[in-house]
Amino acid sequence: MEKLREVVEKPEGGGYSGGYFSRLERGWASAPLYVYIALAEALGLVPGRLLGPDDAHKPVSEAEMRLLNVLRELSISPSEAIVVLTADARPDGAPAQSM
Repeated sequence: MEKLREVVEKPEGGGYSGGYFSRLERGWASAPLYVYIALAEALGLVPGRLLGPDDAHKPVSEAEMRLLNVLRELSISPSEAIVVLTADARPDGAPAQSM
């Protein structure tokens, strides 16, 4: 942790505490992207390895793909489908308000 404190600096100067890096490691805190990039460089890693896999590269199940194809055929966006489905779950039957 001491080496990381020396290598990864705050933009306004100075370094982060060992406790900060410990919280990051345990997932109890998050940091700006530049901190993760500096950490990856200090550890000799590709930043993507440190940050984890991109959701776009996760496998899609056959059922998920089938659902998306049906929604495309019906010209319904996934968010519209969620609104329609959740309207039935509401006690008053009113559609959920979109954000």
